[in-house]
Amino acid sequence: MRTLDWSGKKILLLKFLLGNVPLLGWRGSGSLKGNRSKLKNKGLLRHHVHGPLQFLSEMTPPRGYRDDNLRFDLRPDSSAIDSVNAWINGHNLSERRLVVMAPGSIQPHKRWPEASFATLIGSIPSKYDDVSLVIVGTPADQEVGERLRLLAPDKVFNLAGKSDIAQSAALMARSALVVGNDGGAMHLADAMGAKVISLIPGIEYPDSIEPWHNKDLAIRWPVECAPCYSFTSCPQGHHKCMNSIPASLVFDKCASVL
Repeated sequence: MRTLDWSGKKILLLKFLLGNVPLLGWRGSGSLKGNRSKLKNKGLLRHHVHGPLQFLSEMTPPRGYRDDNLRFDLRPDSSAIDSVNAWINGHNLSERRLVVMAPGSIQPHKRWPEASFATLIGSIPSKYDDVSLVIVGTPADQEVGERLRLLAPDKVFNLAGKSDIAQSAALMARSALVVGNDGGAMHLADAMGAKVISLIPGIEYPDSIEPWHNKDLAIRWPVECAPCYSFTSCPQGHHKCMNSIPASLVFDKCASVL
């Protein structure tokens, strides 16, 4: 007897609740279950943004959309905006360009080394004397944020674990640049219209998870074992796809924006 995976169980539950109605959209039966190389060659592996929109092509009649028409309209509430503005004014940063950094990630194999972030933090203020740096992240990132802040206490501020999602979004909307590991912060910044340099691991194919409006600023380091599709750890244990990204390359990308 065949054992149903979680996707199959969800479909059965929907049929039980709704009856025998058409099920449209992304059902998870493509990239994670098929031959990914074959799917990629056929153009069936696309950016994750397209997944929730797949139902449009399955409608009768089919409906389409243009990539350049896709926008993400996020609007932090006024209290979050006021809080960020007060923080910026309270630290005399209103006339300075802000570079936000997000050095954390839930999975260790998606993190650029802390030493590389430290090198970048040493390079940017020495080149641009009108720039201040702000570290953001979850409470789990507070310690690394504090270590990075102490590298240049007069130029670096640590808000990791101190700002909520809405406040972080409002802050990123005020920033000149956001730099960080692949994760929620990068996509949040992208949705807020910020310039985003994202450090992308070799977990999935290129052009699948890069921030939608900042694909040209994303950085991937080519490794022979990518894509591994391992979402919890590096199968080889060497983290080459992240550890090999040179700080000089990331700095050059920053310079192209700043």
